[in-house]
Amino acid sequence: MNSYVSVLLAFLVCVLLLNCKKDSEMTMTELVIGTWQITELKEDLNDDGDFNEEYEDQTNSCEGDNIFIFESNGDLTINQELLCFNQTDPQNLAKWAVSENDSLIIVTIESDIDTMTIANISESQMILHEMDGERIELIVVLGK
Repeated sequence: MNSYVSVLLAFLVCVLLLNCKKDSEMTMTELVIGTWQITELKEDLNDDGDFNEEYEDQTNSCEGDNIFIFESNGDLTINQELLCFNQTDPQNLAKWAVSENDSLIIVTIESDIDTMTIANISESQMILHEMDGERIELIVVLGK
């Protein structure tokens, strides 16, 4: 009788463990929501696949200090910070969405649609690639 109860308890524990979803698992959309700032911005200016040349690191450019606020309702606010102080409109409003297969972020500003591949994402870092066919044209690393 003892072995029967032990087997039954072991079976129930396995079923419960397999059917429980971890509370810490977040959807792609939940991971994107929040305030992000560019920590690294590199462009393949020479179309040679080399992002290591010093002048290609654009973190200190006007775009390099932008802050992106992704809202849960699909709104996106892009704040152009200190390096763009001469901008007449330091804030752009846009819409954003994650693609159905969670591999792309789609941003719409007025009638322009920009799509970036989500290369990697965690609660504190997001790495995006802008593609030109099969070639990575731009790497954007954002931090919370």
